[in-house]
Amino acid sequence: DLLAGGGIFPDLEVENETLRIVEREVVAAAQNAEVPLGLRIEEFAFARAQEARNGQASSEITPEDFQGFVDALLDEGLPPEALEDPTALAYLGWQTRISLAERLEDFVLATEHRMERDRVLTEAVRLLTVTDTQTDLFQLALEDGKGP
Repeated sequence: DLLAGGGIFPDLEVENETLRIVEREVVAAAQNAEVPLGLRIEEFAFARAQEARNGQASSEITPEDFQGFVDALLDEGLPPEALEDPTALAYLGWQTRISLAERLEDFVLATEHRMERDRVLTEAVRLLTVTDTQTDLFQLALEDGKGP
């Protein structure tokens, strides 16, 4: 009931992706070390995008480039143990790929990167690509969600 404060129920429920424990730990370690992780990711992507636009680098992040980014985080004070787990490094790599694609204004690629982990976005794109009309979209969502 909307008056009871329950909000609007979705036509289709998709479990949202959350940060894994290791990923939360790397974010917390950066905060504790006062390393502005989000800002550093954006700065890295900005510099790489500039290099790609100037023809000095490809639009992909090489393993060497990523290692340089990680080394800079460590030099700034991020504890090495925060990056010992490959999951933490994969998370940072995913974030840097999204940020670089956005800086290069390749929003299709940025969306593809996001879809690697965002189940809600992935399902929304799937629904939109297999339907032609809004009516078809709602019908498919109801069928998939076993809604009312």
